[in-house]
Amino acid sequence: MQCLNVTANITRPLANFQPDLWGDSFLNYTPPNEVTQMQREKEAKGLKELVQKELLAVVKDPKERLEYLDAIHRLGVAYHFENDIQDNLRLFHNNLHSDTCYEDHLHYVSLRFRLLRHNGFYVSSGMTSSTLD
Repeated sequence: MQCLNVTANITRPLANFQPDLWGDSFLNYTPPNEVTQMQREKEAKGLKELVQKELLAVVKDPKERLEYLDAIHRLGVAYHFENDIQDNLRLFHNNLHSDTCYEDHLHYVSLRFRLLRHNGFYVSSGMTSSTLD
């Protein structure tokens, strides 16, 4: 048997892509040095302590506390403060029927409902019916 020496012309589609938006920024990445990393960790620790102090502080306006808890959840850092958030939400759940400051504010009623349900507290969906009427 003899092998045929055949060169085939393979035509491939051209990929004339536009230059990428990021340029070479990921190719040229250099990790931070040890000093910079230590500074960042120290700053992160200080910010965690600041948020935790705010969570433990007594706030007179429960609406402000709800907004703060919602912001922590939306920023994606709630896992750092799970116990403190649960304590705060437990207070909201215990005062669920006695709080009258939410009656005229559908936003806060729905925010409280969502935060409590999201964190595993049982809240009847009928609790908002008095606000909607």
